[in-house]
Amino acid sequence: MKTATYAGHVGNDGSAILWGRQLGADFADLAAYQGHGSWAIPQGALLTWGLMMEGGVQVNTLGRRFHDETLGYSEASVSVLAQPGAVAWCVFDDPILAFAQDFPDFRDARAAGSVKSASDA
Repeated sequence: MKTATYAGHVGNDGSAILWGRQLGADFADLAAYQGHGSWAIPQGALLTWGLMMEGGVQVNTLGRRFHDETLGYSEASVSVLAQPGAVAWCVFDDPILAFAQDFPDFRDARAAGSVKSASDA
């Protein structure tokens, strides 16, 4: 995850760890992370993983599906980073597009220009 785009809040600067140390707190699981395999670049917008759970797939820049999307978005982030250019496209059909409208993250990502459409091939 060292090469992943940071998508957290700008206020997440590690201060809580310093405060915890000052208070004598114990620490565990600090190597954990929350990745997102559907972070839209360059818009910096999150596509909901619900698209994949409804049957969408991810393909790399070679047009190849490269992982099992049912494993989850955090797991997908590692798989996406391993692809050429660390890029993946989320591919879904019109019924999934209609489903996605219930998610504010998706609507925001679409408004930012991160959703493209194409006619049937």
